[in-house]
Amino acid sequence: MITDCHVDLPWAFTKQRPSVVTVEGMKAGGVDRAICALYLSDAMQDQLGDGISIEPIYQQFFALRQRPELLFALEGGRLIHNNLNQLRAYKLICGIKYLTLTHNYDTEWASSATDDGQFPLTPLGKEVVGECEKLHVTVDVSHCSDPTIDSVLDIATRPVIASHSGARCMLNHPRNLTDTHILRIFEGGGTVCVPFARRFVKDIDGVVRHICHIIHVTGSYESVGIGSDLDGAACVVQDMAGWKIITDKLSNAFRDEAVKAICGDNVARVLGIADCQE
Repeated sequence: MITDCHVDLPWAFTKQRPSVVTVEGMKAGGVDRAICALYLSDAMQDQLGDGISIEPIYQQFFALRQRPELLFALEGGRLIHNNLNQLRAYKLICGIKYLTLTHNYDTEWASSATDDGQFPLTPLGKEVVGECEKLHVTVDVSHCSDPTIDSVLDIATRPVIASHSGARCMLNHPRNLTDTHILRIFEGGGTVCVPFARRFVKDIDGVVRHICHIIHVTGSYESVGIGSDLDGAACVVQDMAGWKIITDKLSNAFRDEAVKAICGDNVARVLGIADCQE
């Protein structure tokens, strides 16, 4: 079961632009399921206001929920509006598999890799992490600053995921993870999912290089998955059909057992998913 841990189809839907995450493309790429990030940009949230910005998230979900190959996550902790009840509602209604704590800007309780705050989780942020664990919503540290990642890993009692982040040692971008964080995520039972986004991996071969580096750091192919970021960034492949290029390259580099783990089993284990209908 090949699983793409992060696509931005819901944002394409909201922006009314064509999506590259199509049924036909998934079939051509051999992808069985994809986890869709329910998301609104900060600019749109500013425009709509906290009370109204919840509505487009539910519109995204209800428009896409009939596709059995799609599962859902929430990208950007600002969308819970500092309210644990709203987090519970997203879990109950949308069945979110993970919460990406930040996006490009800080929240009041967690800091982003690409904003100026660079602070650890606040007490509210720690409550959010604790509530995620109670709800079996995996905590996603992609987009988080180093201090926020440190504090997540200090308190997490369940596996943590990075849904679409590369290795900073391979390409020095604040959105990529340090080797220390990669190792700590793995030691906690989690997985780092390498994206297809050019800004994080550079090119197609870079996807494989980042995967190889993560395996080298952790000593295990159970430490790494793939979260393409298709529909959300300029990627090394054009659409979901391009997944086959990546899987072919991985098949040339690793034995079948490792490829199976990297392309889906590791993500399924961390997120607790068994099949496309879950």
